[in-house]
Amino acid sequence: MIDGSDSTIASQTLAAANGLALARSLEEIGVRAGFQDLRLRVHPVLLFNPDSRTANLLIPGLFAILLTFSGTLLAAFAIVRERERGTLEQLMVTPVSPVGVILGKLLPYLALGFAQLLLVLFLMTTVFRVPIHGNLFLLLGLSFIYLFALLSLGLLVSSRAKTQMEAIQAAQGFLLPSIMLSGYIFPLSSLPVPLRVLSQLLPATHFIAISRGIIIRGAGFLDLWQEVAALLLITSLSSREAPGPSARRSRSDSIESPPLRERPSRSEEMAQIQVGQEAPDFTLPSTVGERVTLSATGERRTCS
Repeated sequence: MIDGSDSTIASQTLAAANGLALARSLEEIGVRAGFQDLRLRVHPVLLFNPDSRTANLLIPGLFAILLTFSGTLLAAFAIVRERERGTLEQLMVTPVSPVGVILGKLLPYLALGFAQLLLVLFLMTTVFRVPIHGNLFLLLGLSFIYLFALLSLGLLVSSRAKTQMEAIQAAQGFLLPSIMLSGYIFPLSSLPVPLRVLSQLLPATHFIAISRGIIIRGAGFLDLWQEVAALLLITSLSSREAPGPSARRSRSDSIESPPLRERPSRSEEMAQIQVGQEAPDFTLPSTVGERVTLSATGERRTCS
């Protein structure tokens, strides 16, 4: 009987029990067959992580989780903050193109996320002693694609939300699934089929496979092109669904203000009186609480 409340201890106990049963079975087979010593030895070899260190598995996946927190949450305030402050209209009338406005909003967050990535890489290699078996420049290049995917999702949230609190709630809807359904804690093979399909919509799922493949297995681009294509697809779809300032600018430009009514000249007023048309009434300044109106016939009317 094995206590399965702790899956790690239970799996280790089960493996030890199976190994002991296999050894006893081989000994009995040798005795019955008349062999004194069976020349059968098992020498398992662990590839890529021979010491079975937990840090080698968790820290490469930690990149995706930390960048999800910083990239999605920060980008979620890009547009909604301007809307709450009332400065979105000022951005609309600037001579900068809509693409320039979006890039100006997202490039600082991109630089901040990349600096965070470099810091985690430095701590991983120096403090936790996790080696990088693959190409470091390939990892940095694919990290840019992952950051663009996160920023596009944050921009989508920011363009749809009306307040900053709503943007925070919507951005947190990506954070918890990125931890639980991306393969960082639980293997994807252990998830039900609907959740496994849902996990493919998260950028963290694909970047965890990329980071672990490059750092642990030394994988190349040809081994990771499917994950890269998925990140590019998520980025393009999120950017297409997020309406930029151009849409709002076009709507504001299409609304034309009504023309102002000019006061007719004195000659036009006299001409209207001569042909029998009504001339407009004019309001004259008076005391507080009263309004004096002079009609076209010269009649003076006072109303409070």
